[in-house]
Amino acid sequence: MYVIASTKGECVYVDFELTVEYAHGKNVYVVDKYDNATLLYGNNNYHGGDVIPSGWVAERNDSGNRVSYTGEFPAATSTTVFTIPVVAEVTNSDINRLIRIEAVNLDTDTPAESKVSFTGTANTGEVLSFRNAFSLGSVAAGIYDITAAVGINNGNVELYPTAYVRLNDDNVRVVTPVISPRNVTFTDYIDVTITCETEDAVIYYTLDGKNPDINSHKYTHTIRLTDDAFVKAVAYSMGMKRSNVASSVFMLNKRPPVSATECISPFDFSDENGLTQMGIDIQESGNTEVAGRNISVGEITLILNKSFGAESPSLVNEEDGLSLQLAPGNQMTFIPDTDSDYAYSIRDITFLGRNISGILYRNLPLTSDRWYSDDEDGTRTPVVFDIDSNVELEIIEVSYLKTEESGSSSDIEILETENAQPIVKYYNMAGLEIHNPVSGIYIRECSGRRDKIVVK
Repeated sequence: MYVIASTKGECVYVDFELTVEYAHGKNVYVVDKYDNATLLYGNNNYHGGDVIPSGWVAERNDSGNRVSYTGEFPAATSTTVFTIPVVAEVTNSDINRLIRIEAVNLDTDTPAESKVSFTGTANTGEVLSFRNAFSLGSVAAGIYDITAAVGINNGNVELYPTAYVRLNDDNVRVVTPVISPRNVTFTDYIDVTITCETEDAVIYYTLDGKNPDINSHKYTHTIRLTDDAFVKAVAYSMGMKRSNVASSVFMLNKRPPVSATECISPFDFSDENGLTQMGIDIQESGNTEVAGRNISVGEITLILNKSFGAESPSLVNEEDGLSLQLAPGNQMTFIPDTDSDYAYSIRDITFLGRNISGILYRNLPLTSDRWYSDDEDGTRTPVVFDIDSNVELEIIEVSYLKTEESGSSSDIEILETENAQPIVKYYNMAGLEIHNPVSGIYIRECSGRRDKIVVK
């Protein structure tokens, strides 16, 4: 059995064979037949795969946070094929082991100087700490499979690269998952599926609008939703960079049935195909300015503007996906179809985006004086939002009712009904029944008579 000395200077008798994982100068990373790992330090002639025989004494030697063993190392008796394990994430159990992490993103060139630290991002999203302990030459920024010895420095796990293999940038990213259906309102419940075209990809998802990673829910079967949800999904595959994030909004219809037609216009700034359908061409990199643009979805038009000196509202194409970036001094205006024969009433506007707390973001740092697109006199008033801080939006959903107009709202029709019951009903100017009217102008129907009234 593998024996570890507990204090500096303590000796152990090595009565088992060891296999060399990696040797660099006096540093020798070894494992026993039980896959326990440790570090030998001293003069040697070992190479990776060498088998060190049993029958010698090792002394524990502490240096800073590093524990190693010294001694009169015997010559290797044979060489075996050593397979370096591939890990998805690095833990304390990997200390003193040689491992391979696939598809690590290095944002900058690695240092050529010895013992200089740098960082990289694994395909799981984990930020890894590296140090050029073995004086490897610099490699250019890019995506690599990295073989490294795992050590510890100031109590933190640190990786010491031993080899870099650059991946083909064109084939390194997992295909973005597909959430189906997308951006819908449902009653009772809805079943949601998530798929990925990349073979053997593993999908993780969240329901609260947060960006998913390997610690999120793992997708294994259809998801049944019974309430509002902002679903996001990401896919991983070893040897490839994680996919872009897919997203979709699901809203439970909690309102009672109405006589008018209920509609939703989803402005999806996270989907390139959706933006193309809205007549917007996205630049492959950088920002696409959209100040002064009229963007129509369904029967609602969104107008994006900015005040003098303010940054332009822009569509930004980032690793996590597309989004609409708004800055202080920007303005969003929503207006219904002015040429339609219908009356419109906005019921709700839902904002969903990154870096904002909550699942359905109805309380963004913006202000509006109105939530309805119909004035009391029947004119259509735009809904205007003034932006007062930086906002990243992925989806804006405008929920509205449309009712067929039947003449001027100033007309009062007198109805005659025999044996009518004295039941009083109230309707707003869009023709929707109102059970508890507050201040405003309404149509009151009672005993077959319809009157236009003012509630003060």
